[in-house]
Amino acid sequence: MRILLDSRDLINVLEQKSPVSVADLDSYLSKGGHQIVLCFSNVRELASPLANGASYFDIRPHLQTLERLRHTYMKEVGIVGIELLAAVDAFNAGSVFESVALRRPLG
Repeated sequence: MRILLDSRDLINVLEQKSPVSVADLDSYLSKGGHQIVLCFSNVRELASPLANGASYFDIRPHLQTLERLRHTYMKEVGIVGIELLAAVDAFNAGSVFESVALRRPLG
């Protein structure tokens, strides 16, 4: 299973060890053959303190921990365009819009 955590949950796990520790998450991923889904948005939010003057050395341990977890990447940039085209197609066909996220696998 692929697990997409929103930025807040990802930060809570890495920085606050809440609701689970990184070790527990790593164990869960490994035992179940699961992966964390990383994308521009959730990694950018994790690194956002850099924009406010934080040192890279404050953020680097979290990024390295994240990289050690079983993970995959999602190219989210194209999703908005694909969804807009699907919405236009549904409108033109007089049908109900179906999210492309429900029809296509991640990856």
